[in-house]
Amino acid sequence: MPFRSIQRFVSPGSPISRLLSIRLFSQSAVMHEIAILNYQQVKKLSERNPADLNGSSVLVDVREPDEFKAGAIPTAVNLPLSVIDSAMRMDDASFEKKYGFRKPSVTDHVIVYCRSGKRSTNASQILERLGYSNLGNYVGSYLDWASHNTNA
Repeated sequence: MPFRSIQRFVSPGSPISRLLSIRLFSQSAVMHEIAILNYQQVKKLSERNPADLNGSSVLVDVREPDEFKAGAIPTAVNLPLSVIDSAMRMDDASFEKKYGFRKPSVTDHVIVYCRSGKRSTNASQILERLGYSNLGNYVGSYLDWASHNTNA
């Protein structure tokens, strides 16, 4: 049965704005919050040793591989929007073999970013549809990151 999605930003003045995604399916509604992260929050994540995160938090660059190679946020992994849906449906071992990093679980904190925020918004919606509920979107994305880091 088809569903309808309604999205709305709440608390735009707060340190962490949230994008509420309400999925209406039949007579029931499921609401997930997609955290909107800013530069300072992503900077803190990028400064952590990936081993310290215990796999519970992952920063995903959804740009194409050539864009990722040209410059990326430290500690980010690359999983392009063009493959994210099919990739996240793979079994864990096949995913890790193909992409070179552990497949995030549905309970992991997954933060997505792209160049300017459009692809990351699409990626967060795909991940939500696949059952990921602890999502973040750095909508400032790489353009914002690069403006704060002249060596990026």
